[in-house]
Amino acid sequence: MATTIEHWKAIAQKVLESPRNRFMLQTTLGYIVFSTLWFLWSDQMLSGLADPTAAVWLNRMNDLAFVVVSAMLLLLALHVVPVATPLPNAEVQGRPWPLL
Repeated sequence: MATTIEHWKAIAQKVLESPRNRFMLQTTLGYIVFSTLWFLWSDQMLSGLADPTAAVWLNRMNDLAFVVVSAMLLLLALHVVPVATPLPNAEVQGRPWPLL
């Protein structure tokens, strides 16, 4: 069990050494938070509607808005991805990045 924990600690340390990997982790965690809040908030707002027909239409518009907004955020995030550089003392083994 201890070797498994040490193994995962070593992987986490390698991930956090690279600015590119840190950025990918931060972007992914940000997307998880954004998506969760969007769905919780929008479901809460739509649950107050009495008209089921309007609720169905608004739910579809909400889903489309989520797709558009998350795609725009993804585009913005991809524009600022740090350049990939090999880690010092990393075993690349023919791969462009050590952890891929």
